[in-house]
Amino acid sequence: MDTKDNTYTNSLFVLLLLSIPLAILLYFDFLYFHILIEAYTIAIGVTIFVININARQYFTNSLFTILALAFLSVASIDFVHSLAYKGMNIKGLSSSNTASQLWIFARYIHALSMLGAIFYINRHVRLIPLGLLYGVITLGGVGLIVTGNFPVAYIEGQGQSVFKVLSEFIVITFYIASYLLLKRLTKLFDGYTLKMLEVGVIFAAAAEVLFSLYIDVYSVVNATGHFLKMASYYFFYRACVYMSVKKPLESIFSSINENKKFLNNIIESLSYPFYVINARDYSIKLANSATTLRADNLSTCHKATHNCPSPCSSPEHPCPMEEVKRTKEPVIVEHTHTDKEGKRRHIEVHAYPIFDSHGEVEQIIEYCFDITEKKQERELITKLSLAIEQSSNSILITDCQGVIEYVNSTFTQVTGYRAEEVIGKKPSIFKSGVTPPELYEELWRTIKSGRTWKSELCNKKKNGELFWETVTISPLKNERGEITHFVGVREDIQDRIRAEAAEERAKDNERRIIELESELQALDHLLQLHQPSITARAYGSVPMKEAMSELFDTFVKDYVEILEKYIDSQIFKVEYNTSELLRDFTDRLGILHIGARDLIEIHTAALRMRTSNSKHTKSQAYTEEGRMMLLEIMGHLVNFYRNYFIMTSKTIRG
Repeated sequence: MDTKDNTYTNSLFVLLLLSIPLAILLYFDFLYFHILIEAYTIAIGVTIFVININARQYFTNSLFTILALAFLSVASIDFVHSLAYKGMNIKGLSSSNTASQLWIFARYIHALSMLGAIFYINRHVRLIPLGLLYGVITLGGVGLIVTGNFPVAYIEGQGQSVFKVLSEFIVITFYIASYLLLKRLTKLFDGYTLKMLEVGVIFAAAAEVLFSLYIDVYSVVNATGHFLKMASYYFFYRACVYMSVKKPLESIFSSINENKKFLNNIIESLSYPFYVINARDYSIKLANSATTLRADNLSTCHKATHNCPSPCSSPEHPCPMEEVKRTKEPVIVEHTHTDKEGKRRHIEVHAYPIFDSHGEVEQIIEYCFDITEKKQERELITKLSLAIEQSSNSILITDCQGVIEYVNSTFTQVTGYRAEEVIGKKPSIFKSGVTPPELYEELWRTIKSGRTWKSELCNKKKNGELFWETVTISPLKNERGEITHFVGVREDIQDRIRAEAAEERAKDNERRIIELESELQALDHLLQLHQPSITARAYGSVPMKEAMSELFDTFVKDYVEILEKYIDSQIFKVEYNTSELLRDFTDRLGILHIGARDLIEIHTAALRMRTSNSKHTKSQAYTEEGRMMLLEIMGHLVNFYRNYFIMTSKTIRG
């Protein structure tokens, strides 16, 4: 016996309590006893019908649906049987035969329905057609009995007819068959329900055995059979009530309890604080263990998390409760909470509303994430990002295959490439063709081995201009030591390269100027031996700047114009015939026998005139390119004097 209602003892004890007043009533008046016990079974039958029909959606088979209709049909027939019982004195109805006919007809319906329900247990039955069938059978059978067209069941003075006795044994056979079939339904019913059905069938069969033996309808045997019938109905009632009401409720409450337990387990498994807070008084209704609050803690949320006597009101930290009540939507806010050690922590609060039946916020759910470390990391990342973005060096980040993922603004300024033009491409687009392939091979061997590589590269800008830069490439590794990215720091050293080249050129120019000056002086000395110069003749050793200032200024202006064109041709690649201009200028100087000192003074005056209001970079260009032009003029002047000296020497000898 299953322990759902303890044991059979409880059921038998209930039956005993019911039987005592009925036995007393039987002692005084059998007819009243019969009416009362039939009323009890009729009420049970109607109750079974009402309960089972309304709870049929909970059934997984059709047995109790069929039994519900059968019990209603039997209850209807038993009601007429009670009225027809001997002693009721209802004209045209009350007789022992009619009562016995109605009885056996009801038992046929009950026993056959029990057996048929087992055979149709896994088949779908349509309630209305089946109900109509039971109604037709019930009314038809009662009609046959009332009109005298039903076999005789009881003969006054003789007792039960052969038909009645045989029918009782047929009914008993049906009950026994039902009992044996019920034994096989252990997979369809729980133990309690199956036991109740089995005991009900046993008591029903036992009752029919007694009903086949009585001679007088008022006999003790007949009365005992009614007691057994009452017991049978009681056990059928227990089975039906359990299956229709108690089991579904147990299932519902069990599901609720399991869901509640499951939900509590989920809430307790959360590693972050979780609250349910009353929207009216800010009291905490539920909190998990991650909050460090006890389950019975009725503290307010602001007291528990901020140690404040009143709700939050700071514009920087708006109260999530007030925000949810105002917007009626979930919100995410940042707060500063105080932990159990009294330290202030940055918290991200997620708040969700729970509405009452009027659509007002009744409670809110809050869960909190400690973002103190993340916020510090975010601030550090922001600083690093700003440092990288605002660095004076070009920063370039690639994946482990060398595909560019990031460049900073300095990179754009130096190369002329926008970020979207290079992201997704490889740094090979900057190759100038000047750097030997062996250097790139060394680069990849170094960084793929996990080491930092540094060298100077000549790269190409977007406009095709070549420039030099110092490139440092370092690998980035994950926590497993695997290389995930490469970071390149590129410093533009074009100015340094230019300065170094200019310095070398300046030294070379200075050396050449000294050599040319010496040669010019030697040539000038030789020329003076043959024919004094115009300057020497007219003004002795006075420089041209002082002796012929107007002519000096003219030469300076002409020199400036040639210098402008010379710079344009060298820097901006403008096509000027500067070589021809320099030769003409040199010839004019040579005719006047201008020496190195006068030439340098013309050069210096021209540079001073041209660079006085120019920017530093342009002044530097004038200075550097001017030296080159000065060297070229000196070279032409030397050649001019050589030729002049040779011609003069031939004339003198001739």
